[in-house]
Amino acid sequence: MGSFVHGSWIWDLFEWKRPLFEDLIAKLEEERVSTCEDKWIWVHGQCGVFSLKSLYVALKPHARRYKCNLNASFSSALNHVGIDICIQVDQRASLLGKT
Repeated sequence: MGSFVHGSWIWDLFEWKRPLFEDLIAKLEEERVSTCEDKWIWVHGQCGVFSLKSLYVALKPHARRYKCNLNASFSSALNHVGIDICIQVDQRASLLGKT
């Protein structure tokens, strides 16, 4: 199950994960935290500004293309996962699936 080595508890379970974890920690230690202010830009609108019209144009499927939206929700309290799928063929026709 594990052992106490050099003042630290070492788990023997999932030993294959240990190199992955150590690699992740090494990569995180190399990164610097940015002090720049975050900002959001809406790439589908003029000057990066969001509007409902730009959203509608961005979501409108082009000819011979289908638009598929997937949404997932997770509830640990209810031990439940929900998945919604919406496939839009054109402005008038959509298929909706729900679990």
